[in-house]
Amino acid sequence: MKGLLQGMSFFITAAVLMTGCMGSREAVGTKALQDTAKTGRGEIFSSRAGVPYKAVIAHRGASYYAPESTEQAYILARQMGAEYLEIDLQRTRDGVLIASHCNDLSQKSNILDVFPGRAKNRMSDFTLAELKSLDAGSWFNDRFPGRARSSFVNAKISTLEEVINIAEGKLANGQPDPNDNGNRPGLYIETKVATFFPGIEKDLYELLKKRGWLATSVKKAPAGFDPAKNVGVQFTTGRTILQTFEPESLPLLNKYMPETPKCFLLWLYTKQEAMDWGSEKVDQFAPDANLAKTYGPLRKDEPLNQAEGETYAQFSAKWEILSEENYRMWLKWAKDNGALAVGPGTRLAGYNDPEKGDQSYMDLIDPWFNETAHDMGMLVHAYTLDETVDMARANASGVDGMFTNRPDVLLRFYGKTLHAGLEEIFTAYGW
Repeated sequence: MKGLLQGMSFFITAAVLMTGCMGSREAVGTKALQDTAKTGRGEIFSSRAGVPYKAVIAHRGASYYAPESTEQAYILARQMGAEYLEIDLQRTRDGVLIASHCNDLSQKSNILDVFPGRAKNRMSDFTLAELKSLDAGSWFNDRFPGRARSSFVNAKISTLEEVINIAEGKLANGQPDPNDNGNRPGLYIETKVATFFPGIEKDLYELLKKRGWLATSVKKAPAGFDPAKNVGVQFTTGRTILQTFEPESLPLLNKYMPETPKCFLLWLYTKQEAMDWGSEKVDQFAPDANLAKTYGPLRKDEPLNQAEGETYAQFSAKWEILSEENYRMWLKWAKDNGALAVGPGTRLAGYNDPEKGDQSYMDLIDPWFNETAHDMGMLVHAYTLDETVDMARANASGVDGMFTNRPDVLLRFYGKTLHAGLEEIFTAYGW
């Protein structure tokens, strides 16, 4: 991997020099699609890093079809043919690394019934045994009755080791999976609200080292494995990608795992939000505010507040970056701290629809954004796209991969192999 990065230095240096010669946003935007198609830089960068081009990243598993971050969601994604299983990493009170997006479990478990006096406590206040006592599946049935299944009742939160077991073709408990179809996806791990879990970057390093999942300990594919027939990302140097929104966490991930690819996730902060960093209000957001203090806010201050009756998706759709120069500064900071990729949010076509717009944010995938990242030698993995209309726009703009809750849809969109259909998997596992 070290040689790989050295080999990329020419492209990166040349790209940085080119960046200073860029014209207006309009000039870049009109040429971006043509330039990307001609140069194929994203494909080159992906290949050199061992990362699939047009990567299919299963966001918390196949979480459109099953409760997020559970065994069911991750097995669905693996069997379908997702190239990465995406994990939001947190840590229990007794030091176990777990996969969970929510630090507040009241919306996606029965914690109000089991621990009513602690329902709003942070994840780090609970032991693994306490978290495993929760029903992390029934909420899905209640919220999405059209996708409900009785087998989701009492689904469990997954540990990182359990997700690794699934990626390796086993059941979550580490036992052989009789239905395993041979796919071996990689891991895409986010240090979630890492400031709440001091030292989690080192803990992650130790576990990945123990399980042989670092870029420096790539396993050979077993005899007879055919990458043309099965997903084999875990047999490449891109087997694990580390991601974070937090500027405090990225340098630490790079310190402990310099050879392992990393992605810096982008969020737009106003100057006021940066100044308010540390307050209860700002703690609820992806904490890029400290970086904003150093490099300036990434977005304009207006509009600062949601209008009455306006959804968050409608509010964030109005956000604009402060300047192209400022955007490049943020990307340069990420690159200097080990990021191989950048993860931009997207404004979805259905952002006005409450049913489809809940994952719609500010729009950071116009062609010039992606060209700027490619100029700096970085990949672009956009989040989170479930509809083909949004996938088509992101793909046309030049992104190199996408996070999705529907890996089967993205596989079909990219023309990649769908190894097993939804009902086929549900039937095989008795779900």
